[in-house]
This record gives sequence, structure tokens and C-alpha cells, in this order.
Amino acid sequence: MPTQVALLREMYGPAFGGIVHSRERNAQSVAREFWSGSYRDLVAVVPLATLDHLCREGLQPLWAEMVGTPQAGRKPDLDFRGMRLWFVGYKRVRGVTLELAPADPQPRTRILRVTRHSASSEEIAELRRLFGGGVAVEDDSRPFSDGREILDRVARAGADDLLVVAPYSVMDQIVRGGRKPLWAKVVGGRFVSLHRVQGVRIDFEEV
Repeated sequence: MPTQVALLREMYGPAFGGIVHSRERNAQSVAREFWSGSYRDLVAVVPLATLDHLCREGLQPLWAEMVGTPQAGRKPDLDFRGMRLWFVGYKRVRGVTLELAPADPQPRTRILRVTRHSASSEEIAELRRLFGGGVAVEDDSRPFSDGREILDRVARAGADDLLVVAPYSVMDQIVRGGRKPLWAKVVGGRFVSLHRVQGVRIDFEEV
């Protein structure tokens, strides 16, 4: 398997003019730089939240796929803090989505609700319908740094369940930490329904 640069050269042939490494640090700035330049494509090695924002900016970047299985005759492309990964090809990112399931009725007594927004009467009514009229909902509007901090708050609050509005990267950390939180679907600023987050999925297309 060729290296990342060699594969790009193979993909674009004579049109390949080299690689420019962006110094921008947020999706909006990266998109602005991309659209204002004469770039043919974008390779994004970024956190999940930034990848999602790039897609929302209208970009569909290439994703360098890495595996932990050693590739014959090659040193790892990434060897950092004990993590050894080998590049095996590119995929086109079409979007980042939450994998959702219905919020089935369950016996719950205490739900920690982590979001800056107040719950609507419709949302509270749906929580009571699903979890019983005696369910207690504790609002937590404080800022958070990552999913691990939210999981720690759940433990400290002694909550049975979690409802959270957070970037996809934070949702991914929460799921990987053993929780499948509730997600409130809102359309046009109005609450629609509750769902259970199963994971975060990157939608790819082969190139």
C-alpha cells in the first residue's frame, strides 16, 4: 500500500500539485481557506466534532483510514505513546450522524439533564410518560470539558439516567464510557421526541 502522499499522487495524476498544511484550528476557518484557494481536495485529520462541522460547512473531506494490524514490510505510519497504526487508504466522508434508538419506557427515578437550554413542557411531559410521574429531573447548565466530566457528574448526582446536548465527540466519549444517553430531537426550536443514543457514526464513501 502506498504512503498517503503517494496515494494522493496516484489518485490525481499530473493534476497533483502537492500538499498544503493548514494552520487553521476550527472548521469555519478551514472551510473559508479551502473555498478561497485553488485546492482540489481536503484531507482532514481532526477531532470528531470538527469533522462534523466541516461537513456542515459543505465540505466532504478525505479520511485517512488507519488500522492496528501490521502491514507487511512497512513501519507504522503513526507510532505515538504506544499506539501503532498503519495507513491503508482513503475514504470520502459524507457526514457524521448519531445512531439513535427509541427511548423505551424504563423505571427511572432520577435523570441528570446536561444542557444550557431549559426543558420545554413537552419534553418534561414525555420524560414523565416514559419514566413515570415520580421521575426527578435535575438540570445542569454548567460548561463541561469532555464526556468524562459529564460521566463523573452523573455518578456524583446519583442519577439513573442522562439526557445531554453536546458535540458528537463528547457523545462518543459518553457512549464509550458505558452510557447510552437520551437525546432530545428539536426541530425549528420545538421539542419533537426523545431517543436513546447508541453511538456516533461517520458515513463514508469509497474513493
